[in-house]
Amino acid sequence: MSDDEVKDFTRNNVRDFTPKRKSLVFRVDNDVFSAVAALPALLAMEFASSSEEFEKASATERVVLLRSMFNLILEDDSVERFFERLSNKADPIDTQTMFEIIDWLMGEYGQRPTESPSGSSNGSETQESGSNLMVTAPVTELTSAVSP
Repeated sequence: MSDDEVKDFTRNNVRDFTPKRKSLVFRVDNDVFSAVAALPALLAMEFASSSEEFEKASATERVVLLRSMFNLILEDDSVERFFERLSNKADPIDTQTMFEIIDWLMGEYGQRPTESPSGSSNGSETQESGSNLMVTAPVTELTSAVSP
């Protein structure tokens, strides 16, 4: 049914809060992944809470938080492929790329911190402010436990 076929009983002075959403699609090598266009409000709060908990978490807890975060933000048809690539030795998504994706998604969802917290720099003077989800655990601990 088109919009022309729908009788609209709203008055002209009614504020329309319908957001304009864009699709969030990203590519890693030959795989294209889709994230939800917008996080429902309660899930956005969970996402923000997970990112705040990340710095204090142990390596094992970080893996659980990362899995939870990607389950929240990736479309169902992308999440399993994404997890598979995180533990695929022949065709991996490495830790740096994973955190670049998180940083980009946080920015798209309006969750990006305004400044990098202390200890989050990778040492590069050109690093932009972004996610506070920086790895301090050995990569092997993170990626081995990410396997589905």
